[in-house]
Amino acid sequence: MVLNCELDNRWVVPYNPYLLRMLNCHINVEICSSIKAVKYLFKYIYKGHDRASVTVTDKADEVEIDEIKQYRDARWVTPPETLWRIYGFELSKIHPPVLQLQLHLPNMHMVSYHNMKKIKNVIDREGTERSMLTAYFEANSLYENARGILYREFPKHYNWQSREKLWKQRKRAAVFQVGRIVSAHPAEGERYYLRVLLNHVTGATSYEDL
Repeated sequence: MVLNCELDNRWVVPYNPYLLRMLNCHINVEICSSIKAVKYLFKYIYKGHDRASVTVTDKADEVEIDEIKQYRDARWVTPPETLWRIYGFELSKIHPPVLQLQLHLPNMHMVSYHNMKKIKNVIDREGTERSMLTAYFEANSLYENARGILYREFPKHYNWQSREKLWKQRKRAAVFQVGRIVSAHPAEGERYYLRVLLNHVTGATSYEDL
């Protein structure tokens, strides 16, 4: 059954009496229906501190354009933020921590190196051929209890050692991470299907097992 009704401003509720009384402050109630609302909430945390550029000159003197002085950044920290930092309170916190899991085809993983180093030395360096994904395959072959865990759930039970490039079983069960496999577009072909398989297949010891 379809009901036809005419909507006007009487249908708009700009406030919620329950929230106003509970929090004792002015609150605008809006519908969040897009990702822009999330960006609006978090941009004030990550945009940085308030900054102001101030220049004091005499009107009698000729003003010369100094690009270096214009580039100088004057930082303004309010008293509440100063006390917050002195006491060591966290400005923002993500709980639980999220670990970004690598996704790549065979021999196509990223390798970081200094731009002054020779490519041959980088290739011959120990551990260059290993990555987070290949170490996951090795962990499935070494640890029997790891074969029933999905790749995205691996950080909950194993800790990633970036220097040794291997997964170590967590000693404390209360501490864990949430794994998130990097996104892949369907146009990428095999890499996209690899991500789909990793979300459903457990116990893989190589790419061929997927």
